[in-house]
Amino acid sequence: MSQILTNLVSNSIKFSSAGGTIEIGSIVRPIGVAFYVRDYGRGIPAGRLTDVLKPFVQVSDPFVRDEGGVGLGLAICKSLIDAMSGTIDIESELGKGTTVYVMLPAWPRSSVAK
Repeated sequence: MSQILTNLVSNSIKFSSAGGTIEIGSIVRPIGVAFYVRDYGRGIPAGRLTDVLKPFVQVSDPFVRDEGGVGLGLAICKSLIDAMSGTIDIESELGKGTTVYVMLPAWPRSSVAK
């Protein structure tokens, strides 16, 4: 979960302008944990929302990019979330920002290492 949050917050910082706001929220229930990371940055075009979950996919034009990275952050998040039988959803609007929602189910206590 730490790696997922690190990647999501890193992306939010990377694609927000200086002084921008990033929100992080969570709720823990007996069925699992849900959290979100929201920024008010440049956003992702609607037609690219599923693409950004694939390895090495970047939305920005590589010749005018001012951010670092190779397009693995969200793909890594998706792989980790899938491995934990969770879900990831992305909502975004160009020029208004992006919110990434993650839901991870609770693990039975018998499966947790002691």
